[in-house]
Amino acid sequence: MNITARVRNSYFLALAATVLLLSGCAALRYKTAESPRVSVTGLQLGGFSIFEQRFDIGLRLQNPNDFALPITGMDFQLFVEGNAVASGVSNNSITVPAFGEEEVSVAITGNLLSTLSQLQRWRQAGKNELGYRVEGRLKMADVPVKIPFEQTGTFDLRQQAGK
Repeated sequence: MNITARVRNSYFLALAATVLLLSGCAALRYKTAESPRVSVTGLQLGGFSIFEQRFDIGLRLQNPNDFALPITGMDFQLFVEGNAVASGVSNNSITVPAFGEEEVSVAITGNLLSTLSQLQRWRQAGKNELGYRVEGRLKMADVPVKIPFEQTGTFDLRQQAGK
């Protein structure tokens, strides 16, 4: 092997090591990131059939970190009173600024027929509030680490009945 080939190989090895080091630092930064706070801002019926219902769910993503979160996708589930009622995925790209927030609307799919019968039982039992939980993972741009999130809250049936 001549000297030019060795220099070229050494250059490419050094370049590859630098790229790996920088991508490792980026992954480490996101791995130590605090999970964003995710809350439900709205829920609207998007499509309806006897077997499945599609909803548009509004999510507010709040970033408590001192760096922006470039989100390229997410997957999540919606639970009501501990029961999984819908799930969704999104490949919408958004960037949540450092110490900022963004709202995103994503489609979710569920079988609400069983949930409607549960809802009727909850109403008959005098329940006016239902607990919900949204849990999932956010995919970051160019980073193999997914950031988990979970948010809980209550849904007031009296407020919705008046709308």
